[in-house]
Amino acid sequence: IAKLDVVDQDTNKYDIASLKGKKVIVSFYASWCPGCLEELKTLNAIKNQKLADTEVLAITDESIEKLVEFKNKKQYPFTFLTITGQFPEIGINSIPVTYLLNTKGEIVYNNVGFIDWSDDSTLEHLTSLMNE
Repeated sequence: IAKLDVVDQDTNKYDIASLKGKKVIVSFYASWCPGCLEELKTLNAIKNQKLADTEVLAITDESIEKLVEFKNKKQYPFTFLTITGQFPEIGINSIPVTYLLNTKGEIVYNNVGFIDWSDDSTLEHLTSLMNE
């Protein structure tokens, strides 16, 4: 994940490896994907209270225009990025896909499909993985 070629809305390269030392949730999404929208919505609902010490990267393979439109509409406190290419080129064939990184920048969990972040036992389990 640290090697992913991603850019922000101003086409500046974003270095995921620079987040080492932080807990990171990487959510691969598309603005047309119902499961993705639901997952981002539940993440947003708990971000400030329960995930204040965690960075959330929302990564799409849609155009920068779509990314900006979605970001502005939702106003979520996440870092929105787009990959330079399409999801299948990086091995993602179904979304949402979520990766969790611990403070060492290691992938400690990945999941294809919707995660209900509002479920306390799920949240507790996943945040404990990022503390490893």
